[in-house]
Amino acid sequence: VSSDNINICGDKGFLGRSTNGGLNWSANSSGFYGNLNDIKFFDQNTGIASGIYGSGIILRTTNAGLQWDTTTIDANEALGIYIYDENIAYVGGTGKIFKTTNKGASFTSYNTQSTPYWYDVSFPNENTGYVVSKYRVVDKTTDGGNTWVNILPSSAQGYFTISFINGSTG
Repeated sequence: VSSDNINICGDKGFLGRSTNGGLNWSANSSGFYGNLNDIKFFDQNTGIASGIYGSGIILRTTNAGLQWDTTTIDANEALGIYIYDENIAYVGGTGKIFKTTNKGASFTSYNTQSTPYWYDVSFPNENTGYVVSKYRVVDKTTDGGNTWVNILPSSAQGYFTISFINGSTG
């Protein structure tokens, strides 16, 4: 993905795009009127956005954000997106994590041990992943997202993001 191409999302289905590093912007219609929480791209053309409109929604583009298709997921809301590689991505939902292995063409849902809203997802390697919630919970997988266990019981602080600089340092 080029540093000149910037994509943003927001309230009421807003999708904005710049192809010149932010000097000029255009708004692209998604046909979606709920709130969008996150947007990430696999490559120059294919990306996904997550949001809510009565239930969890994932939007997908294959033409650099000019047009978007909508997929409803089995969660109240779709939140943080983590792109692992050119085909695999994870989306945090309500008590579930959604995984795609085909650039967002379809998603499989996985239950987590805890049931909060998963605000962010991170996979430092192909098998180990973490999800965090503003409801003060952290869950972990060691099998690529198939099963999840709680590793940090409820604390006094909520969590909104998680990041790793390599496979062992977060």
